[in-house]
Amino acid sequence: MKQGAVSKQPGGRTYIVSGDLRVIVSRWLGEAGPFYVPERQFFQKHQARLLSKLKEIFPEPEQRVHLSRYEYVKTGIMMLISENSKDIPVISLDQVYVEQGIADIHFDVNRVVKWSKHQAEDNWTAGWTDLGHGPRNSNLTIASQLDRIANQGRIKRMINKRVVLVDDGTWTRQSLIAAQKLLSSIGIQVEMFIVGIEIRPADESECVTLDRPYFWAEKFVKEDVIDWVSERDFYPGIGCSGRTVGESLDNRFSSEVMREYYYSIPMQGNYGAPYVLPLGDPISWANIPPEAAKDFSLFCLEQTIVLYKAIEAETQRITKVPVQVRIKDLQRPPYFYRKRPDSSVVVELKRSIELLKEKF
Repeated sequence: MKQGAVSKQPGGRTYIVSGDLRVIVSRWLGEAGPFYVPERQFFQKHQARLLSKLKEIFPEPEQRVHLSRYEYVKTGIMMLISENSKDIPVISLDQVYVEQGIADIHFDVNRVVKWSKHQAEDNWTAGWTDLGHGPRNSNLTIASQLDRIANQGRIKRMINKRVVLVDDGTWTRQSLIAAQKLLSSIGIQVEMFIVGIEIRPADESECVTLDRPYFWAEKFVKEDVIDWVSERDFYPGIGCSGRTVGESLDNRFSSEVMREYYYSIPMQGNYGAPYVLPLGDPISWANIPPEAAKDFSLFCLEQTIVLYKAIEAETQRITKVPVQVRIKDLQRPPYFYRKRPDSSVVVELKRSIELLKEKF
């Protein structure tokens, strides 16, 4: 596989959705217990409803909603790694498509945001401030991850330290640029880049970026793209959903690269802000039009309730014991639910629906 496919969508601009919800839910429940995963058909119907709703917001022929299938992108990434990495260690910025074992080690970062109630008094979404990139989890800082990479067995033994850098996709390439500079600061050179979804300006046709070979599984022309989001981002509480909630980091004594790119840190508790009101900002983060944001958020909250109820029902069917998924069971609890860890997720989502109906 020399290179992936260039997706040319007929008609207008494209809204890309990565279909990853079932995979993430399956992994979470497989690790967490005592919950069980609904059947595959449930997720297929669930996904179809989301795509249908998005098509109402981005109607054809002026616009199009494109589902980037998990299996297609994952297979493409795996083939590109197999054909190009050879004996070079692989560092992945993504854990959804590139699990441990495929990558030699992960560098886990996420977009970090801060919430200010004061800033939200006149405009709710103005309460969110983008803090750039930081670690996805508060238990593993950027510095500690960098130390782990430097001491990873294969990398540590290399005289000329070279790696392949992999990500699920890129639009601005800032995450790749930052990682390349950070690795270079400890003497590790990126030999090549491999991404799942590449969104590149029309006048950039060569497969080289940052003076390195660059491979992708699926490519879109940037001028034709409205936005690219993951399915999980619209489901509060799901692992890796939305953005990490944190605060600015006092890194006056950090390296220049750290000060430029990684100047935030998550709150303890791995709290998230999904791309739905009132728990996050679908307008700025997912390009949902302001006039559609409330209705779309209500739809997503109701969809999420259906998901958690399906998990509870499947678990009860198998165990014969009634169960509730609680906030403390979630991989990424919504920031606004953090003070009620024992509360039912369904109950909290219903409260968010009522708040959205009354206040927005």
